[in-house]
Amino acid sequence: MRECAQLINEVARECRAPLTVLSGYLETMLGQDSEWASALRTMQLQSQRIERVLDDLAYLLALETTANPEGKTVNVAAIIHALYDELRVYYPNKRYEFYCDCACDILGSADELYIAFSNLLNNASEFSPADATVRTACLSENGRLQMDIVNSDAFVAEDHLAKLMQRFYRVDPNSEGSGLGLPIAHQVIIRHHGTLSLKNAKDGCFTARCEFNLASQL
Repeated sequence: MRECAQLINEVARECRAPLTVLSGYLETMLGQDSEWASALRTMQLQSQRIERVLDDLAYLLALETTANPEGKTVNVAAIIHALYDELRVYYPNKRYEFYCDCACDILGSADELYIAFSNLLNNASEFSPADATVRTACLSENGRLQMDIVNSDAFVAEDHLAKLMQRFYRVDPNSEGSGLGLPIAHQVIIRHHGTLSLKNAKDGCFTARCEFNLASQL
């Protein structure tokens, strides 16, 4: 695994230099009046997408090949509130609700958990109607934290559901995502001795459920 990670990191490093040159030329050309502006903009978006894929893949490999983070106390509620503040800027028509019945403290890395929860909440926001409600609920169950992220009117077909945490899998092949957001979230949660499950509800909602040991129980 480490040899594979090293190879992919080397390939990514070699790809970044020409991508940087390409992006620089595209930015310069887009600053000028041109009948090719639309095509150049598409090229720029695709080069940015490649850069995101390289960054996400390198991060995922680092998660898979490095030791688990030190056990520092992390307040999950604080992370969710911070992410909600960001999401309300990008999705002003959506409603964001949060409920918590416990301290929501777990042990781990705040930075890693921020990225994992950001990926989950961004998916919930992006793949739901413009006026949908995204709800996050944190409950204490037998010494464990159960966190549900629910987006309304976002039913996922069963043939897609089982594949969502596969690398590069996207329900919509034309979406601009890297297809690595959920695998990254899943790996972070595993590193925190937790679980991630995805399921549809009978009311048409889609739920991502994370479970962790509460810090008070360790």
